Amino acid sequence: MEQYEFYQNIRLKNKKVKDSFSLLNNLYNKLPKTKGCLENINKNECCGSYCCHFQTPQLLYCEFLYIWDHLKQKISDNEVCELFRKCMLNSINNSPSKGCVFFDKSKKNCSIHKFRPINCYLYGITPTEEFDRRYKRLKEQYKNNIDSFIRPQCKLVSTINGKEVSSEDIDKWWKEINKIEKSIGINKNKINDELGGSYRAPHDHILLYNMPDNILNGLAGIRLYDNWVDKIIAIDEIVNILKNHFKKLEKVK
Repeated sequence: MEQYEFYQNIRLKNKKVKDSFSLLNNLYNKLPKTKGCLENINKNECCGSYCCHFQTPQLLYCEFLYIWDHLKQKISDNEVCELFRKCMLNSINNSPSKGCVFFDKSKKNCSIHKFRPINCYLYGITPTEEFDRRYKRLKEQYKNNIDSFIRPQCKLVSTINGKEVSSEDIDKWWKEINKIEKSIGINKNKINDELGGSYRAPHDHILLYNMPDNILNGLAGIRLYDNWVDKIIAIDEIVNILKNHFKKLEKVK
């Protein structure tokens, strides 16, 4: 866990973290307002919520803390345990198309839409040259199962005012959010998606922030199981332990 020391050292109560929330708010308010996503998310003939079902958006640590601060105020202990379960299943799943743990597949809605990360704001309006570069890289990286989750950029989403986003806009916004990430104490060398980096999938952030080392080490072992059913049983055992822990805390209150 040493490579992720900021999960222990930079917490929600940190003043710099609290200050970063207003900076993130200001940045998100600068981003173009869009249309087309929520209007089509429940229509299978359109998109059927493809991006949330199959893709796993990455976000910086400051964005995760911003989301977690909002989320923990509105969900119950049982809902937290179910979220942990989804995170652990994603963690042990070797498929590249895991989907987002904040998305409710049965209701087809996002639990964090009002405080979603920058990648979700920009999905569908990223300049063609920017998106195509990533698309080609992913096509090559996952060429054996590309049909399952890699598609061209969504054409249903556009800015409300019709103005196109430029590469210069994207660079400017990412420089600003990187600056916010550094403001909470993240070393600039850690702002990446490599081992020990602060740019991670939601399920990684949630587990690394909340779980003790023994559970994280246990997940590493479960990941090696050959049988998926055995993996699910092991995860459910951990979730039951967490539920009992919350019940004991409730009794103490």
